[in-house]
Amino acid sequence: MTMNNKPLPPHDKHTAYIEISKAGSKFLCVLLDSSTRHPVRSFNTKRECQKFAAAHQLDFVLVGGAK
Repeated sequence: MTMNNKPLPPHDKHTAYIEISKAGSKFLCVLLDSSTRHPVRSFNTKRECQKFAAAHQLDFVLVGGAK
């Protein structure tokens, strides 16, 4: 099972958010909840990461090369 097929880890929908960063040619979506970080998805475009966050009703923050 690849990272893109796994369900999201347990999280609090009220405090969790997605951090979007760029690594090489991929955009990484990391679920942050309290002090835990879970890499959850990688996409070819920033827009795909933004759609992923919206589909899961999570806010997102752009960091590093994704800005």
